[in-house]
Amino acid sequence: MQLGPIGETLRACLRRYPAETLKEGDFLINNDPFEAAHIFRRLHLHADLRAAGSWVSAPASRTISILARARPASTSMRATSYQEGLRFPPSKYSFEHDWNGGSFERLVTANVRVPDLTIGDFNAQFAANAIGVMRVKQLCERYGADKVEAAMQEMQDYTERRVRAAIAKAPKGVFYGETRSTTTASPTSRW
Repeated sequence: MQLGPIGETLRACLRRYPAETLKEGDFLINNDPFEAAHIFRRLHLHADLRAAGSWVSAPASRTISILARARPASTSMRATSYQEGLRFPPSKYSFEHDWNGGSFERLVTANVRVPDLTIGDFNAQFAANAIGVMRVKQLCERYGADKVEAAMQEMQDYTERRVRAAIAKAPKGVFYGETRSTTTASPTSRW
């Protein structure tokens, strides 16, 4: 659920900020549900991963942060997207200029209930993405970007083959499920 829609979230960002326009230190953010960001999860992308001049990979991370909700507790009893909290349409920022006291960090800090925790969440994402960038760069240095890209493609192809095989084995028919929320105020969900 967290990583499945990450590609669509990224595509919404790249429609506005194509990969070839991104510079080292840029990051993209999107938590707008009307812009393919699945249920207000925030996406960070570090744009400094290129090998031999081409785009190799886009290390990204998703998290749920406390973003000034209408009520302090996370609840499913929201009537509008504005009650969810601070919404970021697909946007591009520079880590050097907009974070660590920069305008984007100040904007976030001024609009959340617990700024220390929220800024900590952002910093954890920056750190996770930096490790992702470093590890993929190391793979490219060791094996070459072409082999790394081929291995990434094979992982996607392998996954597709496995999912298609599992779907083919699923029994035909119509199925129903029901779950009850742990919150008493929340209605029963059906799908």
